[in-house]
Amino acid sequence: MYLDKFRIDDFEQWRKVDFKYPMIFKPCPSLKPYVSCYWLSVFTGTEKDAQKLIPKPVTLIPDGGSSIVFDINYKQNWHNESIWGVMDKPVKVYNQHSISKGEIMTFGVDFKPGGLSRFLNMPMWEFTNNSLELSTVSYSIFHQLTDSIVNAGSIGEMIQIIEVFLLKQLSKADSCQSPVMEALYTINETSGGIRVSELASRLFISERSLRRLFHEYVGISPKTLCRITRLQRIMKACTEDKQADFLIAAYDSGYFDQSHFIKDFKEFCGCTPSRHKKL
Repeated sequence: MYLDKFRIDDFEQWRKVDFKYPMIFKPCPSLKPYVSCYWLSVFTGTEKDAQKLIPKPVTLIPDGGSSIVFDINYKQNWHNESIWGVMDKPVKVYNQHSISKGEIMTFGVDFKPGGLSRFLNMPMWEFTNNSLELSTVSYSIFHQLTDSIVNAGSIGEMIQIIEVFLLKQLSKADSCQSPVMEALYTINETSGGIRVSELASRLFISERSLRRLFHEYVGISPKTLCRITRLQRIMKACTEDKQADFLIAAYDSGYFDQSHFIKDFKEFCGCTPSRHKKL
């Protein structure tokens, strides 16, 4: 990986890299079912540049996943680590660069729906629509990981550290999650176009049991995840094709009327489709 030649704290080198969008890195095959990607964003501006970001919060739109995020300011010896749980509504957050002075690096791990529960023995509903500092979640588990990430020499080393940690945690995963993982696979394969009753029937469990398992291991209900997954596929189609129409994409995805689609869109995105296209 060519980034290994960059010292992780060498911001003179990072200034030569275009960070209009975060850099994305794929997980190893063993983690691919649970981890969506790793990503890196570096802010190399001045404190004055950071202040310009304050009035511009970012709206996070639910995708069914969750994240672990490391914010590191090497010059000030400052760092913050947090877990962002699954969301069932849009959340406005301020860029960490706007509340930290100077240069800062952000390294993130994005988990697929239900993925975080494979590595953390805690009920996922505790994180729903919430973010918690890593140290308050489990100091004993994450203290050494945090120290290793902060002191890593390169992005390649960061990824190696997080993957060794995740693979170790994966070996301790709860076997009771098997029906959930099968359900998550089916929801993804059908782009959310499956009824909860049919999903439960395929798994030979009751709808109530399925909802309970999702509450514990995903953090949202299977019906909500189906709705989010369907909407995400529509947004992806319209992002990849700028000429695509939201309503046509919605009908193609199984929506039968415009009002139903707009209701879901506003609930998960915080605005109408027409407003979103102008953002």
